[in-house]
Amino acid sequence: MKINVESHVHLELKFETKSELFAVMNSLIPDNIDCPDGLVVEMYDKHNCLVFDISCKREIFVIMSTVDEILRHIVMAKQVISNA
Repeated sequence: MKINVESHVHLELKFETKSELFAVMNSLIPDNIDCPDGLVVEMYDKHNCLVFDISCKREIFVIMSTVDEILRHIVMAKQVISNA
């Protein structure tokens, strides 16, 4: 049985520099295109923070896995930047 719930996550991640923030942000843009119905991911910069506002009107695991995937991609992008 699937139970849909409305959930929201606001996530702010602080970066040392604007250039690092924008490099990570640009690497994530393709991931936020064509989200499934009921899932909205907004991403923007605010001062030195990368901000995500995520809304979901599906099963709770959808928003949980979305946040997990975003964080994993950020870690990977930061590793690539630091090794460049």
